[in-house]
Amino acid sequence: MKKQNSLRFNLALVPLLAGLLAQNAPGSGFAIYETSARGLAMGNADSARAADASTLYTNPAAMTSLKGTQVTFGATAIMPDMRVTNYGTPTGDQITPLNNYTAVAPNFYVTHALTNRLSIGFAEFTQYGLKSTFPENWPGTVNNYYTDIVSFTLNPNIAYKLIEKNGQSLSLAAGLQVMYFDVTISKSFPSAGTPVPSALTDLTRRIVLEGDNIGYGWNLALQYELNRKFAIGLTYRSEVKQDLDEATADVPGYMVGDYTPGARHTGVPASGKIVLPKSASIGATYTPNEKWLVAAQALWTGWSSFDALNIYIDGTLYPSEKKWSDTWRYSIGVEHYYNEFITLRGGFVWDCDPVPAAHADFLVPSNDRRIYSLGIGLNFTPNFHVDFSYAVIFIDSRTIEARPADGIPYKARIDKGHANIVSLSANWKF
Repeated sequence: MKKQNSLRFNLALVPLLAGLLAQNAPGSGFAIYETSARGLAMGNADSARAADASTLYTNPAAMTSLKGTQVTFGATAIMPDMRVTNYGTPTGDQITPLNNYTAVAPNFYVTHALTNRLSIGFAEFTQYGLKSTFPENWPGTVNNYYTDIVSFTLNPNIAYKLIEKNGQSLSLAAGLQVMYFDVTISKSFPSAGTPVPSALTDLTRRIVLEGDNIGYGWNLALQYELNRKFAIGLTYRSEVKQDLDEATADVPGYMVGDYTPGARHTGVPASGKIVLPKSASIGATYTPNEKWLVAAQALWTGWSSFDALNIYIDGTLYPSEKKWSDTWRYSIGVEHYYNEFITLRGGFVWDCDPVPAAHADFLVPSNDRRIYSLGIGLNFTPNFHVDFSYAVIFIDSRTIEARPADGIPYKARIDKGHANIVSLSANWKF
């Protein structure tokens, strides 16, 4: 569909679009899992029981245990940082930090129990996002100097409790995913026969592509409570295809056959397709007593769907092989009911990266991640509480070999990658 807001999908050949799908997102690839303050504090490990309406993200089937109408509203702020060292440039080894920024992802959840067995819910959250920004004249400018992905998902669900007997219960849920996807990428086009622009300030070598889309998917979930202490949860989310069929590009004239010096063309037809991956998770929750809750989760994401990214500009194909791998994310979380007013939480996540070394670049300067988190819940009344959490992400360093054809003219190392995340949620019961 056409853009309704001016959105820049700055693109210079296809290696660039790859970056569109991953750089400093806090999760695997360019996924975002920080969709509520309680979830962030516990690494989203508690996917087998529902504490509030945000269960619509981790396991919609668990909302059958929520009474009346419940609402959760919040936001998460993500502040990434890293640096890139390019070796052997004409001025020697050059260190370039990622430009600092703060990205905010809002979330909203509401559940309503129609009967003791049947519940409905509606959620808004962010599943995918990315923003990477480097100086325009840095050594990797041909590969990427600015990438931005913005998305949000609307997710209505219905859940039904099939079994409730002798302390055991089995609930199932199904939902529709409606995802808006918006992307911006900027890079420089190389001079003929060289891996870098002849003049980094030469705007005739900038390429810009604009486009957005709405894609659709679905989800299923199951919750099984064996007894009051132990529960299991399963959640599946389908692929979502984003067809950028009506994108437009702002490109140098020579990309469309106009060799007039300095010529540029705007509104050039462009198109591409991005398949956002399916995922499946299994989680277990153990509540030994009224004071403690322990949870664990394993999440599989089918990033192998991102095998290649083919972009057409004015009918010309610019292919890019990605060959991403399926990944696993493992998390544990603990919750302690300190007293009637305070609840304490903590979590740890090991998040595996899908980007293979042969295709790593500055658009996706990612690697495996370790996430440590803490949180607190403040119960002001029986019907209102606020959750706050903080997490720090450490990203493993990685070396990228020079690949001039992909806009990487020098051997580079990405290190000191980390992100600070804070999240706040307010929760109501009616």
